[in-house]
Amino acid sequence: MATFQSKADKKNGGIKAYAVTSTLKNGKRVRQWLPLGTFPTTREAEREFNRVSEDLNKEKVRQITQDRLDTKQIPTLSQAIPQYFSAVEGIKLNSSKGLKPYRIALSHSSRFMGESKLNELTPDKIEGYIASRRKEITYKHIPVGIKTIANEVAQLSSLCCWAVKNQILKSHPFKTPQRLLKDYFPKVEKKPKNYLNQEEQTAILRASEESPYAKTVTHLLLYLGIRQGELSELRFDGVDLTRREITVRAEKTNDYRILPIAGPLLPILEKLKANRPTFRNWYPRETKHMTYLLCDEEGESLGQPGKNLFKKLALKAGITKKVTPHVFRHTFVSNMRTAGLSPYEIMSLTGHKNVSTLEGYGVNAPKDLLQKMERAYPTVLTLAEKVDEKVDSRIVRLKTPLNQGYKLAGAVGFEPTNARSKIW
Repeated sequence: MATFQSKADKKNGGIKAYAVTSTLKNGKRVRQWLPLGTFPTTREAEREFNRVSEDLNKEKVRQITQDRLDTKQIPTLSQAIPQYFSAVEGIKLNSSKGLKPYRIALSHSSRFMGESKLNELTPDKIEGYIASRRKEITYKHIPVGIKTIANEVAQLSSLCCWAVKNQILKSHPFKTPQRLLKDYFPKVEKKPKNYLNQEEQTAILRASEESPYAKTVTHLLLYLGIRQGELSELRFDGVDLTRREITVRAEKTNDYRILPIAGPLLPILEKLKANRPTFRNWYPRETKHMTYLLCDEEGESLGQPGKNLFKKLALKAGITKKVTPHVFRHTFVSNMRTAGLSPYEIMSLTGHKNVSTLEGYGVNAPKDLLQKMERAYPTVLTLAEKVDEKVDSRIVRLKTPLNQGYKLAGAVGFEPTNARSKIW
């Protein structure tokens, strides 16, 4: 509500009148002075204030009523989740399983906060959710990990961003410039990513030789550095052997990358042009097999090409560490860093958007540091010119402190002299 304030106008005479209200600015409530003008008497100033105050109060009441109506129309989290998935906006697919991982993540949030409206998902409520989830035990009989909970909060934030974009919410309820998502979780040091060294790469390539399918999948993952979901989406028409390029559709970033085809991939891709690999044999491609590079008998894309494949291959190759399709992506980055590629060159191949992401990947021992350092500096070339014999045998006259004469540098059996001589 507005209050009346007045003070004397010493310059023009009369009374200066103000209507004082409060407003929110940068999250703090501050006073706002609205000048009403100068009046001859306080009575007339108060009459004008009453008229203006009534309009201000009506507007405030109207705003409060509208806010209540807007709040009433905001759905609860349980109601918003089906709408969110039906729109499928703001979701960056990072899995070959489609929407399943996102549904699982939001189902946990819905268990704790399903009856809360979206605008009620305040920072305090999110912190309570994180604390409650940390106390739960998974089916492996271990506490729920921070990374899992962070993914759930990220999906909840994505839903709120979608609600803001569609004008369901006016602002994000728990993510602000002052409170980022990372601020809800303790800082954890990044562990080095699991990758294969040179000997292990050679061993697993040899172990995959007996199966056409295993050999194809292993080579594509190792020499392209793509994700498993990207491997399943490789198109038959995206391979250009003439230019030695292959087009990769990145589901996570929703864009395309054109990657060079390394030498060891050429014979495999040439065979894939006319044949389809299975675990035992190669079969000729039919018309229905011309969409995806790796497909089943009906020509459909394989959802998880590397599922249950590398566990047996690693055992056969004598590798004790856990080998998954994503390990080959880590290995690819490690190989590129060892070869001397810059982070930005590697990012153009892998599709990463942040240089710091590459720091978590394993890197082999650096090689040829001396040669690389020498190539980093500019080379100075000294060009020697032939000099005339007169210049080579020229006499330089030097003044000596013993006698005020000159001696001839470079002359054999010279004698001091006071005679003037020409200096070259």
